[in-house]
Amino acid sequence: MVSALRVRVRLTRHDCEVAKALGGRGGFSIVRMSASRGLSTHLVEVEDEEELRGLRRVKIGRSLYLVTTSSCSACRALSELGVIVLGGRSEGGDAVVYDIIVHRNRLGSVLEALEQRGLSPRVLSREPYRELALSQAQLAALLTAYRMGAFCPERRARLIDVAKELGVSPATLSENLRKALFKVIGWYLSSRGLSEEPDDIACRWLEELHGGQDSEGGGGRRRGDHAEPPEGPRPKVP
Repeated sequence: MVSALRVRVRLTRHDCEVAKALGGRGGFSIVRMSASRGLSTHLVEVEDEEELRGLRRVKIGRSLYLVTTSSCSACRALSELGVIVLGGRSEGGDAVVYDIIVHRNRLGSVLEALEQRGLSPRVLSREPYRELALSQAQLAALLTAYRMGAFCPERRARLIDVAKELGVSPATLSENLRKALFKVIGWYLSSRGLSEEPDDIACRWLEELHGGQDSEGGGGRRRGDHAEPPEGPRPKVP
């Protein structure tokens, strides 16, 4: 029985220093967060560092910053209530959507406590929490292909080379890679609040990229050697 839930909940607070620095605009993501009653450290993704002017911050990636501020009412509440915060995304103004893990038996009391604190909680989605789980064959396929350079821009290894290394057929490797990538991409998109699982376009692209592109014979250019994602709508940001 699954005892933990992954819940996306919208909270409204008026004392977030990060939101104030951004002028109440949306568009920034909280990738991870560590909160306490006094200070909160956010791993924030924002395109322009100037938008964080005046905040204590450390740049750790192209658009990633560790930002430390006084804890807002939402951060304090989530910390005190003992839920695990996976991330979040500003919706502009005073609204933010948090992605949290909570014991299923405590969800009601957590929402009640958030309501009593004036945070106006609204549950957008909830589902059983499950860790990313790859089978042994899927993990071996993904790890070996990665280490051999099958995903590098210059593509140092073909799938048929990876299949020989693992002692499986190209068709078996392709199937294991497709399933592994589906899970990994779905987990990544979900963790960034972009999609609960890969959209149809991404799935079609993966199938085109890995579906039978390597065979024992045949010359010339292989299907998927320079594959690009098909054009179409991008996953919608909540």
